[in-house]
Amino acid sequence: MPQLKAVIFDLSGVIKYSQSTTSYWRKLESERDLPEGSIKKTLLSNEFAAISYDLFTGYRSAEEIENDEFIRLYNRMHKTNTEPLPVIRNWFGEGTSAIEMDSNVVEAIDALREAEIKVALLTNNYYLDKAKTQRRLPSDISRFDVVVESCVEGVMKPHAKLYEIALDRLSLRANECVFVDSHQVHTDTAKALGFRSIFARVCDREWALCELEDILNEDAMSDEAYESDSTDHSY
Repeated sequence: MPQLKAVIFDLSGVIKYSQSTTSYWRKLESERDLPEGSIKKTLLSNEFAAISYDLFTGYRSAEEIENDEFIRLYNRMHKTNTEPLPVIRNWFGEGTSAIEMDSNVVEAIDALREAEIKVALLTNNYYLDKAKTQRRLPSDISRFDVVVESCVEGVMKPHAKLYEIALDRLSLRANECVFVDSHQVHTDTAKALGFRSIFARVCDREWALCELEDILNEDAMSDEAYESDSTDHSY
């Protein structure tokens, strides 16, 4: 097995500091006198999933969709007549600031870089504003050797093309990389392409990091065994 040369991380369910936006949505619902839980219900609906393709592939911005498709869907679903809601732009918290990274993940990334293993970010991201000048990314983007965003590339996970773009920019093969993501459909695609994959459940991020450590240790042992085997054939 080739020596591990890169780890590719997802953003929202893996790298992002775990901070619920439910309280923000509830505050907005209270201020607008809207049904409790209605914003979350709309965002998680199949109808919004269909709309979100244009969002994550960069054809429409969060601002545009909030002012058009989203608010029409929301009002239809909940029989309301409210003005546009700034919920997609604030999905990662209010404002346009950089996304705070989970401290345990930062520690893992720093250890990988110290071991000369490349680190990449592969994310379904979107533009915040109509001018498409603003996106939200981790607070210290310099920690990543490669950053691949769906809205910039015009294709989103789980489409194989986005993974192939990451491999091309890393100058690596899939079997030289580990892919860590919080959606199983995304890790399934990675496995089909030849990646070693970790399905990182949002509620159990530490398990995913332990799984990554196990893969790293196993890879190191395999490499040592190969080197030992190569030197033991002198007679």
